[in-house]
Amino acid sequence: MHRGTGLLGDGWHPAVPRVLAVGVVALAGAVGSLAGVGVAVPGAGAAIPAAHTSAQITVTPTGLPFTGGSVNLSATSTLATTCTFFSDPSVVGLPVTLPCASGTASTNVILPANQTPSNNIYTFRVRAVGTGVWTSGQERVIVAPVPRPKAQITANPPVLPNAGGSVTVNVSATNAQTCLFTAKPAVNGLPVTLPCASGNASMAVVLPADPHPLIPEYYSFYVRAQGVTTWTPAPANVAVGGSSNPGAFAQGYWTVARDGGVFTFGGASFFGSMGGHPINQPVVGMASTINGGGYWLVASDGGVFAFGDAHFYGSMGNRPLNQPVVGMAITPDGQGYWLVGQDGGIFSFGDAHFYGSMGNRPLNQPIVGIATDPATGGYWEVGADGGVFSFNAPFDGSAGSIHLRAPVVGIAATDDGGGYWLDATDGGIFAYGDAPFYGSMGGLRLNKPMVGMTATADGLGYLLVATDGGVFAFGDAQFYGSMGGLHLNQPMVGMAATLDG
Repeated sequence: MHRGTGLLGDGWHPAVPRVLAVGVVALAGAVGSLAGVGVAVPGAGAAIPAAHTSAQITVTPTGLPFTGGSVNLSATSTLATTCTFFSDPSVVGLPVTLPCASGTASTNVILPANQTPSNNIYTFRVRAVGTGVWTSGQERVIVAPVPRPKAQITANPPVLPNAGGSVTVNVSATNAQTCLFTAKPAVNGLPVTLPCASGNASMAVVLPADPHPLIPEYYSFYVRAQGVTTWTPAPANVAVGGSSNPGAFAQGYWTVARDGGVFTFGGASFFGSMGGHPINQPVVGMASTINGGGYWLVASDGGVFAFGDAHFYGSMGNRPLNQPVVGMAITPDGQGYWLVGQDGGIFSFGDAHFYGSMGNRPLNQPIVGIATDPATGGYWEVGADGGVFSFNAPFDGSAGSIHLRAPVVGIAATDDGGGYWLDATDGGIFAYGDAPFYGSMGGLRLNKPMVGMTATADGLGYLLVATDGGVFAFGDAQFYGSMGGLHLNQPMVGMAATLDG
C-alpha cells in the first residue's frame, strides 16, 4: 500500500496503477471540486451517500368563497414511490396515497361550505416514501366566512296626528333567515319574529293617541336580523302628535366637558347636564340613546348620569374600582351599557352582557375607549398604543405593533360592525375591516389635542372633537358648529351624534 494525495484530500487506499490516480484527480477537477459540495469520489477516502427522498406540495386556489369548492393538491417528488396527501382538519377523500415514481402526483378535494362567521382554515401536507420518508411543509386554504346579515328598517308614516294611527314597518334584509321586530316604548303586537330569507318582511301596528298633545310621543322600531350572526341596524322612528317635526331625530351632535357641561349643535336637543352641579369625579365620556332623544354621561369613578329618554341602568359610583373608568358604550338596542376601566375592566348594566375583559391581564398601555359591535352585541376595547381587544366581536386589526406619533384616544364602529376606526390625539385616523378612511387631521396643525370621535349612523362618516371644543367632520358627517375658540370652564372630553348626525 502507498499514500496518495490529490484535490480530494488524502487517505490510505490500496496500491493502484499511477494512471488511475491521475484519472481520479482529473475527475474531481471536471466537476468543480466535488469535495466542496459534499460529494465524495470513489478512491478518495469517502463513500458516496445515498440521495434522499423529498417532496413539495402546492395547493390551488389558496382561497375560496364561503360556499367552499374544489382545491387541487399537487406534489413534486424526488426518489419517491408513493405520495400521501393529508389535511388538518380532515377532508373527505383524504388521506389518499398515490404513486409518484414519475416525480409528480395530483388529486382534487372538495372543501365544504363555511357555516361560521369566521374563516375556516385548512392545512395540507404530503408524505413521500421511497429511499426514505419525507413530509413536506404545509400549505393552507382559507374558506371565507358566511356573510353577516344586514338589514334596514323603515316606518311609514314617520309622523302621526295626536289621534295616533296605523304605521307600516318594513325591513329589507340580506343573509338573514328571520327578523325580530320590537319597539320602544312597547307597542301592541310586538315583539314578533317574521321570516325574511326572501329579503323582505313587513307588518302594520297601531300607535295610540298622544296623551300629551303639546309634546310628541316618540316610538322607535327595531329589527334584529338573524343569520349566522345577528345584526341590529339603526331604528326607524315615528312621532305621534305635538309637532309635525320629530325634533329628537334631527341631525346634530353633542360635546361634553370634564365638568359635565353639555353643548348642543345642529338639531341635537339639550336634555340637561352636570355643568354647575357638584360631581365626585370628572366626566370622561358620553353616549346618546338610539333615537337621539337623550344621552348618558359617565365619570371616572363610574358614576352615570342619564338625561332625556336615557334610562339609568346602574353605575359603579361609590363602589371600589381598581382603575378609573375611561368610557362607555351602549348595547345595540339601547337598553343597556358597558363601562370600561383604564385597566380594561368591563362593567355591564341593563341588557349589556359581559363577554370578557382585559381586567387583571397585562397591558402595554392603558385602555382608553370602548365601542359596540352592532352585529354581534359584543365590544372592542382599545389601548393608548392602538392595541385592540375583541370580545364577542371580530378582530379586524390594530395599531398595537406600529410606532405611533401620538397616542390613540378612542374607537368607533361601522354601522354593520364589520370594521372600526381608531383616532389619535394628533387627529390621525386608523381604519380597519370595512371601515373606510374619509380623512383625518393627522399631520395638520391643531390648537389642542383630540379627545374623542363618533361615527355617523350610516357609517359613512365620522366626527372628531378636541379638548378646546373644536369639531372636525369627515365623510358624510355634517359640521354644525363647535366651541373651538370660545371660553370653556373645563376641557372637552367626548362627543356623541344624533341618529342622523
